[in-house]
Amino acid sequence: MPDKPAKHATGLLIYPETEGEIESIDGVEEARELKSIVRLEVHAEAGHLSHFSENGGNPIVDAILSNEDKEQLEKDTAKVRELVTIHIKA
Repeated sequence: MPDKPAKHATGLLIYPETEGEIESIDGVEEARELKSIVRLEVHAEAGHLSHFSENGGNPIVDAILSNEDKEQLEKDTAKVRELVTIHIKA
C-alpha cells in the first residue's frame, strides 16, 4: 500500500434550503466543468417536490470529486456548493 494517497476524493449531496416544488436548478453545467468533478448527477427537475432527508427526501444533486491537490479539491467542493442552487416556488 502506498505511503501517500494517489488522489484525494469527496462525495457531496445537495438538498434545497426549503422543502417544496422545485422551480429551477442552476449552476449545474458550470459545476461540471470544475477540474475536480468526476461525476455530478441531478435527480430532479422543475415541478418535482423536494423534501429534507429527515422527512424521507432524497438529495437533488450528488457529486463525486477527486484531485491530486487537496487544496484544489476543497476549493472545487466549495465552488460546487456555491454554484448549484435549487430554487423552490414560494
